[in-house]
Amino acid sequence: MGNKERIWKIAFFSLLGVVVVLLVIGAIILQKFFPDIEDSPLPSPTLQQGEAVFFINTSKDDLNRFIENRLADDEEDQVSYQVYLGEEYVEFSSTFSILGRNVPVEVLLSPEVGSEGELLLTVEEFSLGQFIVPSDQVLQIVKNFVELPEWVQLYPSESVVYISLKDIEVGHGAEISFVEFDLLKDHIELQVSFQEEE
Repeated sequence: MGNKERIWKIAFFSLLGVVVVLLVIGAIILQKFFPDIEDSPLPSPTLQQGEAVFFINTSKDDLNRFIENRLADDEEDQVSYQVYLGEEYVEFSSTFSILGRNVPVEVLLSPEVGSEGELLLTVEEFSLGQFIVPSDQVLQIVKNFVELPEWVQLYPSESVVYISLKDIEVGHGAEISFVEFDLLKDHIELQVSFQEEE
């Protein structure tokens, strides 16, 4: 083996070592920036008896149009985002600026109806640009720094977004809850209960 070849090998392995050390240091620094994950359990169900109950059946297309119109009406939001009901997942997408470049953010959420009619969206994948990011840490950051409506709660340790339509005041003692949210069958059913006003 020639002297030149040995110098190239030493240079290559030295450069490889520097890159590995920089990656480890970068990972340690990133870990310091992420907050600790709160371990809070999902709320337990409470039973309420409705006076009158109505059911609303809809499809993904109708609900997608409704969501699109609601987001278009909400011009006060400083962050532009989209929510779309896909074949299997609820898909959230947005962009934000990092160092002058727009970076896409995409979240795939698996929907499930809870025992009290709440919608539990489990984060299946969270991507920031081309990188998959740990959803529990991102949810913790959002929980710490973003003011969400009362009816949206985040449970980072379980990677769950909890949506309780019952906590939205619609008036006249009405409560809205989900009965079924099946994207594969394209069947979404809501229940509207009118409570006896005291």
